[in-house]
Amino acid sequence: HVGETEPPSPEVLNSAFSSFETLLDQALHAAQSLAPLVDKPVSAPSAEPARGVPSDVAKEAAGRLREAAEMGDVSGLAAIAEEMISRCQDFAPYRNRIVQLADDFDFDGILTLANDLEKAPD
Repeated sequence: HVGETEPPSPEVLNSAFSSFETLLDQALHAAQSLAPLVDKPVSAPSAEPARGVPSDVAKEAAGRLREAAEMGDVSGLAAIAEEMISRCQDFAPYRNRIVQLADDFDFDGILTLANDLEKAPD
């Protein structure tokens, strides 16, 4: 109401406030959907070398995961995990963990997991 000499009417103010309140509620709900799922258990592989995963698969996965994590390639991380699970079902716990870490943008966690995979026995 720039340039007007009188303030807006109560009806206009109430309408604007109601619209603002609705939009604020929508924004709050959207922001809450971004919160981490604290109660959701995450399937984490042990810190021991990869068991059941052939060493060549583990080492290849480690190298590719490290490269994708260093580039910040979230979709690439998920694709690598899916490819590895198609080659070796024992990779399932790692896939679940990779997806969770990628969703959280935890690239340091991915690098730690890649280090664990590289420890796979030959």
